[in-house]
Amino acid sequence: MSTRPTRAKNFARTQALVKVFAPKQLHDAIDATRTMGELEFVAKIGAGFAASLAAAPAPERFTLFLLDAGPNKIGTIKAIREITNLGLKEAKDLADAAGGHPVKILEGVDHRRAKAGYDVLSGTGAKAEIG
Repeated sequence: MSTRPTRAKNFARTQALVKVFAPKQLHDAIDATRTMGELEFVAKIGAGFAASLAAAPAPERFTLFLLDAGPNKIGTIKAIREITNLGLKEAKDLADAAGGHPVKILEGVDHRRAKAGYDVLSGTGAKAEIG
């Protein structure tokens, strides 16, 4: 029985590399396989993967602030309820508090959710900010 990996194993390894590495890193890895043995190549890939994990930025979290409820206060209250799933009283209290200073509507969310909330609030004429 041969100790060389089968085509299916080679394909699976290639798919794993494509998912993990950037195109430049993948190109370098393919070039490396042509010039070194398999064990040396595996060690190099493992070190590169560890370095890419260390260099990866932590996912950022954002906060959506309501600065002013705007002229359509009822629409703003409905928007706050839609974004946060709060009750009517809690949403009204947030809209009322936004007159003098920023009020947190969403906290610790990804940028996509914060932007969606910003768009909903802005659509009602309210002033909002992502921080």
